[in-house]
Amino acid sequence: MLLEKVDIPYAKFGFMVRWPDRVTLKQTISAIIKLHLPKLTDIMDWFEILIDRPKNIKAWAHVYSNYRKHSTVKVFILCS
Repeated sequence: MLLEKVDIPYAKFGFMVRWPDRVTLKQTISAIIKLHLPKLTDIMDWFEILIDRPKNIKAWAHVYSNYRKHSTVKVFILCS
């Protein structure tokens, strides 16, 4: 179920995603991070934004958060 939700935005916005190769990642990471976290390639974060409940029950089911007990938009960020 989660992969389906990830695949749909990727299909629409995947052209905007540019994943650098490992050599480029190693060259652009700062020296202090290389020293303390030598295997680090990216930082991942996600958060939820509260929204109004959709009137359509299927749409509501897709945006309902059990954790927040409210309708939310989920945002996933990956920085390399």
